[in-house]
Amino acid sequence: MRLSFKPFRSHRFINSVLIMVLLLALQANALAQQAELRGYIKGFSENRLSIRYSAGDGHIVDTIMVKEGRFKWTAPMAEPQEVLVALGGTFFSFFASGTPMKLTGSADSLHNLKVTGSPAEDESRAFHASLKDIEDRSNELSRLRRKAPEAELAAIDRKYANLNAERAERYKQYIAAHPGSLYSLYLVERKAVIGEYNEVKALYNLLADSVRNTAKGGRLAARLETLRNSAIGAAMPDFTQDNVAGEPVSFSEYRGKYVLVDFWASWCGPCRAENGRLLTLYSKYKDRGFTVLGISLDDNREAWEKAVKEDKLPWMQLSDLNGEKNALAVYFGIQAIPNTLLVDPEGRIIAKNLRGGTLSQKLAELFD
Repeated sequence: MRLSFKPFRSHRFINSVLIMVLLLALQANALAQQAELRGYIKGFSENRLSIRYSAGDGHIVDTIMVKEGRFKWTAPMAEPQEVLVALGGTFFSFFASGTPMKLTGSADSLHNLKVTGSPAEDESRAFHASLKDIEDRSNELSRLRRKAPEAELAAIDRKYANLNAERAERYKQYIAAHPGSLYSLYLVERKAVIGEYNEVKALYNLLADSVRNTAKGGRLAARLETLRNSAIGAAMPDFTQDNVAGEPVSFSEYRGKYVLVDFWASWCGPCRAENGRLLTLYSKYKDRGFTVLGISLDDNREAWEKAVKEDKLPWMQLSDLNGEKNALAVYFGIQAIPNTLLVDPEGRIIAKNLRGGTLSQKLAELFD
């Protein structure tokens, strides 16, 4: 086949080609980056450990051999990311960069392992140090809550809610001050796991184009589009799923009430613990225009039914028994449970991820 070319009359095409070549070169350079971790854990007697990290849209778990507490791990790493190290029954996480790094510590204090050589880890440690006063107050509230009588729990939970708001403001301030940081991108990404669309979008807008245009930034943008479905003010879709008896139930049957759509599962320990607190609130407000609608992320009918009976849940329970791929959970991008949506009588979402003290406070605002 013979090809013929016409002479160019402008430099636009040449510039486009040059830009494309440059982008491909940058991409190739990023893909060529390699994380290298050399470790020495004094007194560590295990002969292996595992390291979990992200690769594309999935995760990889590498099993690493350990000899006399020493090991070496390498992996391609285009962008800094959080890495999880499993050492027997102990877990340690750090931020890995495509740079040579060292991990040191002692087997008798695995939670105090230290990683050097990673700018992302240095940034993470500095940020968490800036939150120490909030975490100290949060730990004190946890201590008080374990010993507090029932009558004082609501007040303690309100203090928790105020601390969470203060923590969220610190996140916002940090991201605004470091818009070009990949660690800032990580903070927004983490917020997007259970955060509300408008709040996460506001943080995303603070990021510089340089981090939005990374592969991780692209995934975050796609995540935001899914979160839009559960934005405050969005309409709840009129979905239909089967109850425990196998009968179809539609959400339209609940119009005219405040409905807490509760995503949970029989295998979720925190969900089961939350059921007890939710029972108390349900009993208090069920005759005042409030109800709960459980959406189970189970894939085993027997386990689901058993959990409903054991926890004595009186409200309607629905599931399509597709596990974490439950159609409604996928529509809303549910990545962690327990998770909730509060829907008003007109079918609009008015709050997200309420539980414990935050749910108690919201219901008190609506009904008391």
